[in-house]
Amino acid sequence: MVGVSRSTRDAFARLGCPVEYETSREPARLRDWLKLLRVHQWSKNILLVVPLILGQAFFQYHALLAVAVGFVAMGLVASGTYVVNDISDIVADRLHQTKKMRPIARGAIDAGQAFCVALVLILAGFVIMGTKSLPATGWLLAYLVGTLSYSLFFKSLPMIDVFILGGLYTLRVVIGICLAGTQLSHWLLMFCFFFFFALSMAKRHVEITKAAARPGAGVEIKGRGYRTTDAPLTLAMGVSTNLVAVLILSLYVASDIYPRLLYKDPQWLWGTVILVMMWSSRIWLLSHRGELDDDPVSFAIRDRLSLLMGLVTCLFFVLSMR
Repeated sequence: MVGVSRSTRDAFARLGCPVEYETSREPARLRDWLKLLRVHQWSKNILLVVPLILGQAFFQYHALLAVAVGFVAMGLVASGTYVVNDISDIVADRLHQTKKMRPIARGAIDAGQAFCVALVLILAGFVIMGTKSLPATGWLLAYLVGTLSYSLFFKSLPMIDVFILGGLYTLRVVIGICLAGTQLSHWLLMFCFFFFFALSMAKRHVEITKAAARPGAGVEIKGRGYRTTDAPLTLAMGVSTNLVAVLILSLYVASDIYPRLLYKDPQWLWGTVILVMMWSSRIWLLSHRGELDDDPVSFAIRDRLSLLMGLVTCLFFVLSMR
């Protein structure tokens, strides 16, 4: 029993059922709310800036303002969906080794109160996005539907889950295109889908390898739909899709960037292609070893080598614009 009232506790006592564990409700702290809202996950919304940079619209004030406002709106909606996800997973989280310490699962924050906050955040996000771009608001609605359907229905369906995750990441780029008002590149969108599909598969692969390494582990991975015997398949699909993404990025540079003459020295962008391949290959190496403990995008923001490679990538981009 987690944070139950006296009347609920008395009702359990009358049933004569043994209570394995009981904890009183703790007063919610600011740190609990920040953890619940996953504010650190807002870093994924940096993908909204990608069309702004590639379209060289970063000197346009209106485009910069629209993307900045969209970043906040996207973050609010994402935080609201994370809360809904935690509410739907409350039972499974309490049985999980680490997720049982999430604020709702351990009773620090009431689920009903959290749900009201989630609704306010989602509505606020849509209102804010609507002030800048109606097309972006429409795509944000698609993102909301996709995220909620993933959390409530598709998370436990193998392969379908990573397809949805890859699509949700790609939607962030689409929203960024609408906000920045840049030209749509199908090469860029296809690269994003294949690339983030591969990264999502890397996260699943590490979950499978860790589950298989636990003593007495069964074949089925509870709540995911995958089996410990699926590791060779997820490895093959993930690595091959990652290489396809790098190939599409190469074709994007050769077939889209070069003909548009946006860059004075576009040959420097080939260095970016190489770095993307190096970084993603390292992600898969860590995943296969079971050393990737977080979402690859969140990992990259904290990993020093990833940040260094990101800085070098920015250098190549600057050199291409001289």
